[in-house]
Amino acid sequence: MPEITITSKRDGFRRCGVAHRDVPVTWPDGSFTEEQLAILRAEPALVVHTGSISGDDDKLKAALGHIQELEGQLQEVTADRDRLQAALALRTASLSPEAKENPAEDTAAADTSAKAKK
Repeated sequence: MPEITITSKRDGFRRCGVAHRDVPVTWPDGSFTEEQLAILRAEPALVVHTGSISGDDDKLKAALGHIQELEGQLQEVTADRDRLQAALALRTASLSPEAKENPAEDTAAADTSAKAKK
């Protein structure tokens, strides 16, 4: 029987005298008896592949590299967005005719007009 790769759905899950990992572990030929292999394959908490899955490691590394690149781009875009929002807020505040220098005067005027209406 060729080598097998076992991945547990829960780290530390024990079966056939082994605490299985939640990452793929490749076992050489002869590590388990035929009876143990049948038990391992029948166990729903384990994923058992015949042979190694080293090709998946390369795909995973490439995907992780792409994720890191995208995270860097996201940080740049977020910084640009924040800078543009701040510039827009400044421009809006400077162009707004309702912008008052002393908001306390507005409150006092509103109180006076409200009392006059009563």
